[in-house]
Amino acid sequence: MQSTNRTSSSSSFSSSAAASFASTHDFEDGKWLYQLSCVETFMPLAADVTPVEEDDSGSSEHPVAKLEHSPNFSSIYGVYRSLRNHLIYTPMIPSPGQRCGYGELSPVIQAIHTSAARWFLLLAFALRQCTSNYTVWKDRRDVLMSPTVLEQATRDALPDLPVPAAILSRTTSDAEKQTALRELDERQEKLRLTSQHWLPARADIAWEGRISPWRAVHWELTAVGCFTRLYHKNFQLWHHRKELLMYALEQSPSHHECDGVESRKTPLLATQETFSDYLRRHHGLDFADVDERPTLHVVLGNEDGKNYHAWLHLSWYLHVFSFLVTPPSQEALRRHAEVKTDAVTSQGEGLCFTACSNWIASSEGAEAMALHPTLPSSPLTDELQFTAQLIYRDCRNNSAWCHRLALLREALVRRLWRQLCSGEFRGAVGTPSPDEDWQCTVRVICSEELDYSIQWLYVDPTNEAAYTHARSVSLLYHTLTTRRHVWAAERAMKDGSEELQRYLADAPLITPVALAHSQLCSNAEAGTVFPSTHVLHLLGDRQRRVPWGTYVESFSLLHYMQRALDTVIRPRAAELEEQAARILHSTAANNARTFLGQAPKPQAIAALNSLYERSSQYMLDNLHQVDTAQYSACQAKLEEMWLTYMDAAQRRRVQQLRPPEAYREGIRPEWLEPYPWCEPEKSVTGVSGQEYHPDAAVLDFIAYEAAAVSKAKQLTLTDPIRLKYWKGEVLNVIFRSYGPPA
Repeated sequence: MQSTNRTSSSSSFSSSAAASFASTHDFEDGKWLYQLSCVETFMPLAADVTPVEEDDSGSSEHPVAKLEHSPNFSSIYGVYRSLRNHLIYTPMIPSPGQRCGYGELSPVIQAIHTSAARWFLLLAFALRQCTSNYTVWKDRRDVLMSPTVLEQATRDALPDLPVPAAILSRTTSDAEKQTALRELDERQEKLRLTSQHWLPARADIAWEGRISPWRAVHWELTAVGCFTRLYHKNFQLWHHRKELLMYALEQSPSHHECDGVESRKTPLLATQETFSDYLRRHHGLDFADVDERPTLHVVLGNEDGKNYHAWLHLSWYLHVFSFLVTPPSQEALRRHAEVKTDAVTSQGEGLCFTACSNWIASSEGAEAMALHPTLPSSPLTDELQFTAQLIYRDCRNNSAWCHRLALLREALVRRLWRQLCSGEFRGAVGTPSPDEDWQCTVRVICSEELDYSIQWLYVDPTNEAAYTHARSVSLLYHTLTTRRHVWAAERAMKDGSEELQRYLADAPLITPVALAHSQLCSNAEAGTVFPSTHVLHLLGDRQRRVPWGTYVESFSLLHYMQRALDTVIRPRAAELEEQAARILHSTAANNARTFLGQAPKPQAIAALNSLYERSSQYMLDNLHQVDTAQYSACQAKLEEMWLTYMDAAQRRRVQQLRPPEAYREGIRPEWLEPYPWCEPEKSVTGVSGQEYHPDAAVLDFIAYEAAAVSKAKQLTLTDPIRLKYWKGEVLNVIFRSYGPPA
């Protein structure tokens, strides 16, 4: 039995490791791709093949442009079209226990009436001529998914080159024969070197006497890795890798016998150790051999950090191999929450944002604070650290921010939510109930992530990706708080709906408004919109029963974000704007150009360089983004309150206290002094000072509405490019155009 000395892959792949991995493969990638560029290496193998020209019968008589292919392309694809007629396909038979899908099953090769090794090698040459040819990529997968054909496609099955006629001829001189023989040996050696990488040996794809799907997939992923790293924007490459991994998983059992004990069967993908043990026992591989993260991290870390196809592939890969994003244990999260809570309590002022001076600049050899983990050690933390490294390189990398939010929401928060719903979440000793401990843990997780994004806003107050991330995390906490109360109240009721509890446990972790809008039905004749199921009707009713104090608490992180924007980020934006104006005025005063055509003075160049080292023209033109973020936060809360919390009587009360006509004369100063997020107690206490005033929700809504109108009007001046948009937003807020209540 063959064995492997590879150890399990580490749960993270640092940027330095990615750089080392990339530099190691740069030279080899070029060498392997150059081998496929030498078409003359393959063409002697096709001496017996009659090339087939491209069929132009279906093309227009007067094409817009006539394609002129290179001689190499025409030669390779002429042979490809000819040999493809030698393939016989048959419907794929599902694996044992696998359900058949609807429609026709994907075909695989049943037989090939030519050399399988020559065909497989030809496909590599064809890809070099056109890397986006889906049919060629599919043909490669068909070979790999057909064990009988793949067994014949090894490098030792590759036919020898035909002997030149000069060697066999009796009339050729000995010198000419020696020359022809030497040329044949050179071509044969060149073909051998090419086939070393582009054709598998039997040992590469077989294990214990049979073809192993995982070994075949591992070989192919390694072979086409040079294509992936060089042509990383090519969707077909990532699709090819995904299809191969899915094929290998379909050929694998759902459970694995740990240590060979029948009674110790566990789900195959439960942990990395279980999956690695299965690969070692049955395929002679380790998880590191099929780990896609090194390739993905090289592409995203060194080549293109915003590559949509690579991010999509990474998201799918982490979803399938979910053990790669295993969050910290409940105990680790609880200890982490206790430490953070004690630190906040010791300050005596609650949550208060403080800008970190060494956020992006390391001091005394210490790592920059932006690269410090926000969670206890775990595979999920390592994956979050990868996004932190990409954001550190480019804080406007929206793809990295979106991936980070998805990891936080789906891999961590959703798991904690399901643990609470299933009763698996255990509170600490001494806590009144697991619910309170869970709420504290979630609050610390969200507040830590919120601080992370606000710190980046201090670095660049125009970073829309960081603003969106901060608002999304704040609203995630709002969603969890209100949903937990509704779920707990429904569970405590004797006649509570079990269907609603199940729905809440599995529903997407999006705001109540987004959840309601995602499942609406419409009646075109009546012109009405209504929830699609009675569960959503019931959910809307239950959300309006959430106590006002709990509802205010659900927005506490949103209020905290808005206070940080007002007290820290706005002054920071004003500071940067003042610095930029001072430098530009100074440059103009120094007569940067005394007359047309003269170069600027060195002092002016130095001043401008110092400005643009810290900022960009985009940043200088978008310092109003802090007001945009404030408006977006206000608008989000207004929409949530109007559609999912306030009842019809409260909405009528809003119309009475603040009719739209009241805004015609402008915003009164007393409506904005102070802003509603500056005094959280104002939302809980009514005008008479009594707790839970009947009009508390109405007064809070009106206060936020005035703030939203004020911000939108301000943005009509500071963001003139979107003047029409902001005028529309002003009208939407004034006339409360939020749509039908849930």
